[in-house]
Amino acid sequence: MWHKIVSPNLNFLNSTARGLFVSLLQQCKHRYLYSAVCALVLLTGASAAFDNQSLSQTLIASNAFAVASQAKAKRIVTLRHNDTMEGSRCTVTSDLQLDDYSSYVEGERFFVRVPQSTLAKAHGAVAGRGFTNMRVEQSGDDVVISFLLQLGATFHLNQSFNRLEINFLTNEHASKSK
Repeated sequence: MWHKIVSPNLNFLNSTARGLFVSLLQQCKHRYLYSAVCALVLLTGASAAFDNQSLSQTLIASNAFAVASQAKAKRIVTLRHNDTMEGSRCTVTSDLQLDDYSSYVEGERFFVRVPQSTLAKAHGAVAGRGFTNMRVEQSGDDVVISFLLQLGATFHLNQSFNRLEINFLTNEHASKSK
């Protein structure tokens, strides 16, 4: 068997080097800890430098901006038309809920206004059973769809989430069945 024989002088250096390393390691830990505490104190002091009024004004301004951007959110609207047995149907589809539309009649024209929206596509004819002329216009931030009603035609609206169906009923179907 071989035995390792270490002289007492080398053994002393070995233990001293180990002791120095451990001592340096502890000093580094203390420095890093001290640096972290100083950085935390500086950051806390910097945030405390802002008074409550400026902080609340910043929060109010950011909330107002968020509300304004939500109010100005544009809806993309598509319009599709097809004939049915009773007349015809125009379907307005949006990427958001369509519960704030308005409709009214002026003279012989029937109008549907979809606020805060833009028209993406319109499919179908400009005339159908129940109306003779359909117009789609961008009026400011709103899309306005209008129909020139045929004599004796009626209409009704069905709204469900992001769809608005405009159904035109004609007297043609009733007179053909008699």
